[in-house]
Amino acid sequence: MAWLYKRIIAIMHKDRLAKTVPKMCGDVDRLMHKWGGKGNFYPFEDIYNMVFQLTARISICQEIADDPVEVAKLRKLFWAFDKSNTASTALLPWLPQKARRTRTETIMSLYQMLLVHLVDRQTTGRREEDSMQVLIDAGDSTHDIVEFSLKVLFAGVVNTAVMASWIPYFLAPSPPWKLKAITEVKRILSKYSPAEDSSSLLSRLSAIPPEAWEEEMPILDLCLRETIRLIFSTVLLRRNVGTGPGVHVQGKQVDSGGFLVYLPTEAHHNPDIFPQPFEFDPGRYARGDGQTHASDFVGWGAGRHPCLGKRCAKLEVKVILAMLLARYDFELIDKHGNSVKKAPEPDRNNMIQTVPLGDKIFIKYKRTEL
Repeated sequence: MAWLYKRIIAIMHKDRLAKTVPKMCGDVDRLMHKWGGKGNFYPFEDIYNMVFQLTARISICQEIADDPVEVAKLRKLFWAFDKSNTASTALLPWLPQKARRTRTETIMSLYQMLLVHLVDRQTTGRREEDSMQVLIDAGDSTHDIVEFSLKVLFAGVVNTAVMASWIPYFLAPSPPWKLKAITEVKRILSKYSPAEDSSSLLSRLSAIPPEAWEEEMPILDLCLRETIRLIFSTVLLRRNVGTGPGVHVQGKQVDSGGFLVYLPTEAHHNPDIFPQPFEFDPGRYARGDGQTHASDFVGWGAGRHPCLGKRCAKLEVKVILAMLLARYDFELIDKHGNSVKKAPEPDRNNMIQTVPLGDKIFIKYKRTEL
């Protein structure tokens, strides 16, 4: 874990981000350009693909991230592996079954896909500005480099994509917060890249320094925090790996080898901590909601186990939202094209993707570009 943490810090160094952020903006610009001037999209497809592209950009290598065909191949393998993680493979890993075979074949294909580019660099001495190069320069083994890339990819895609997909669902029927978010993006653009006749939105967003993305977008931070509070419904697991007689937690003994299971919604949807817990209200934090105890909000982990990829995730979400808010006006519609005035309910039984419950809800957009 310490090794993983050190490498994540290295790839998120501000000097590296200064070179990576413009490429991330370019990735999102290219994918949104396919939308044209108006239309509609389903966030759990389009925004998912954007998050996958950005995570590949941060965690894998330039050779793949710069090639849409390679990214599509990587994405196909990723989802094949994800679907192979079934209840039976988890509970009965020793049992021969198709899902287990698919899982093994897919991870081998992913490994080989990355290995080709890694070996090429190691043998030719060619260098790139990416995370793979950071690990090569650190002297990490071939196995460790590929393992790191895949771990970050798998840890980073799903949760980040879920939150990035849900924020437009909440902003569209919340005009005051949508306007605040747009105003914030305008302010940042005006501060770091004043509009000129020849300047594109891509060039202006690319000029925003990494520290501004991280520290000068409080409205987007609040919207993300509130979305996590509302949507994050997976379970947190911790195993007692001690060899002693066990530990006591709130009067309960957890024996060696035992698990603690915690559902974040116990805090996030508790009306004593967050009044009107199912309302999208990013302003609640300024009023003191969820500020009493460190355990009131655990969307990024807590205690000794915070999310290692928090900075990566927040940056990816902000790049996508900034481009969306600056370029398009948007609203919610159903599958028949009828306007939807309220954010959909999440399917909390789908703990991985947490898609909207029932029929798909789409984002109808029209290009307005600041």
